Amino acid sequence: MSLRNLVLVLLMMISAHQAMSIAFTSRILHRFSEEMKALRVSRSTNTSVRVSWPEKGSMEYYQELVSGDFQRQKMKLGSRFQLLFPSEGSKTIALGNDFGWLHYAWIDIGTPSVSFLVALDAGSDLLWVPCDCIQCAPLSASYYGSLDKDLNEYRPSSSSTSKHISCSHNLCESGQSCQSPKQSCPYVIDYLTENTSSSGLLIQDVLHLSSGCENSSNCTIQAPVVLGCGMKQSGGYLSGVAPDGLFGLGLGEISVLSSLAKEGLVQNSFSLCFNEDGSGRIFFGDEGPASQQMTSFVLLDGKYEAYIVGVEACCIGNSCLEQTSFKALIDSGTSFTYLPEEVYENVVMEFDKRLNTTSTVTFKGYPWKYCYKISADAMPKVPSVKLLFPLNNSFVVHDPVFPIYGDQGLAGFCFAILPTDGDIGILGQNYMTGYRMVFDRENLKLSWSRANCQDLSNEKKMPLAPSKETPPNPLPANEQQSVSGGHAVAPAVAGRAPSKPSAATPCFIPSCFYTVRLLHLLLLREMGVGGTLEYLSDLVGSSHKHKKKKQLQTVELKVRMDCDGCELKVKNALSSLSGVKSVEINRKQQKVTVTGYVEASKVLKKAKSTGKKAEIWPYVPYSLVAQPYIAQAYDKKAPPGYVRNVEQTAITASVTKYEDPYMNMFSDDNPNACSIM
Repeated sequence: MSLRNLVLVLLMMISAHQAMSIAFTSRILHRFSEEMKALRVSRSTNTSVRVSWPEKGSMEYYQELVSGDFQRQKMKLGSRFQLLFPSEGSKTIALGNDFGWLHYAWIDIGTPSVSFLVALDAGSDLLWVPCDCIQCAPLSASYYGSLDKDLNEYRPSSSSTSKHISCSHNLCESGQSCQSPKQSCPYVIDYLTENTSSSGLLIQDVLHLSSGCENSSNCTIQAPVVLGCGMKQSGGYLSGVAPDGLFGLGLGEISVLSSLAKEGLVQNSFSLCFNEDGSGRIFFGDEGPASQQMTSFVLLDGKYEAYIVGVEACCIGNSCLEQTSFKALIDSGTSFTYLPEEVYENVVMEFDKRLNTTSTVTFKGYPWKYCYKISADAMPKVPSVKLLFPLNNSFVVHDPVFPIYGDQGLAGFCFAILPTDGDIGILGQNYMTGYRMVFDRENLKLSWSRANCQDLSNEKKMPLAPSKETPPNPLPANEQQSVSGGHAVAPAVAGRAPSKPSAATPCFIPSCFYTVRLLHLLLLREMGVGGTLEYLSDLVGSSHKHKKKKQLQTVELKVRMDCDGCELKVKNALSSLSGVKSVEINRKQQKVTVTGYVEASKVLKKAKSTGKKAEIWPYVPYSLVAQPYIAQAYDKKAPPGYVRNVEQTAITASVTKYEDPYMNMFSDDNPNACSIM
């Protein structure tokens, strides 16, 4: 026994001696050292972003150090507020067909504050609003059936707290295309919906928020944020979707949520809650109740770029199906739910088998394959639909079917899911309804709990069960402020934006946000089948077939016309084109505006067939062209304040280069716009 103990003692001594000989070393690098700069560049995945590095001993050098100290203090002290929400209120609203069935919220920007009705989109990052418009959607309430006041246009020059973001700013992704680091940073976001984009300049201004506290003097917060001055929109943004701007809620550094967390105002999280009647709530900093279920976000191509979760299995009734695991994007900007093709087939077949009713039927105009008629005296029992996540967390869909109404009332229903290509599905608004969805960006987790979307600023927690009563859905009572000199911009459609991946939109989304909102069954009953079928069919079908149908376009040409006969000849020729709705001619400006379901190339070809010299309207505002101008930009025939659209000009190329160039017939680049309007 003593020998054994001696051996153990010797082993311990040897181990201790070896441990003493081991040394761990680490290097401490200054945040602005050359070695740290090289390390940061080597680890950067975005080659278009410039690494900002102040010169040692400069004023900027010490300002950056002080800013970093303040940031660390905020992180240690915690957030100032438990919850924040837009100063106009936490309510979200879905305004129906006019606004693409998306959820919207009123927000206030600038000093003095100006109100905007922005669409809420968890699938993109940037907050942008119509601004110094060249080409924007109509902003007059008379254009929409669900508004009682005009929408607004943002003017940075009218806000005392606004300032331009320079090309040297770390959030300027277009910095390499700038002529000078001091130049205003341009942005272009191409959304996956065809021809849908927003472009303009990045601005810093204040977003007005409220904490809902009882002390009114400390309840309102002016948070500095970066937003897009949306000078030119195209596609869906000109036909009713987000006419007054888009609030990106994504994970990007440029998002408002990232700014609020960095400023130490709230925790880095937010919640969305949607009711069946189209009302809802949004809260910044909400971390949800302790009883909520949760799952972690997962990587996509090695990065956290979107709110993507891993579904382990889909369950129909009490049966959880094999080979039904997939990744899903959680997106408030998509109305319906999409499953990868193989998963979709397994799920719908099991649903059909368990429904225990007659065979499927087709309701003309609706996109779903698995639809069922019902008898007047019996509604079949619909099996439950559940998504299983890791650690045995489950998400039970509140209502997996879509009711179909006919002339005699409820005619049937459809299993409201659709197939999509690839292995990424989308959990859309219809399956999020009835839940308080918490997007925990700090811990990269999604949480959910049943809720009736109460006001968290007045109630410390939401009930876990939905209310049986249907809450009202009014617009905010307080009047929005208007900008002096503001005006509603007439509708027009731009050409196709430059073809490139969107900085804010994952490429796998069938439709980033331009999809229809799930119709409330009471609305369907009032509208009837005819009132909604065509809209549903067109927009939902466009996720996969959008290239087959022409959009309503406005094409502007410059045509040389010297006499009444010439003008009549051109107008008659263009009016004869298939799909043309109207032809307007301003002979003084040699300008022809054609509106209709047309292609720009065919309109231009038809104009040239008259023997007249014709080209796409060639001018752009000088503010969109980098200085110094190249020689080709100068044109003595251009309207005052405008230059020729030259492709080689950096900013102009990024904003106004189109494959099919359409221009705005009422835009600011038309000197006669005031007389037309």
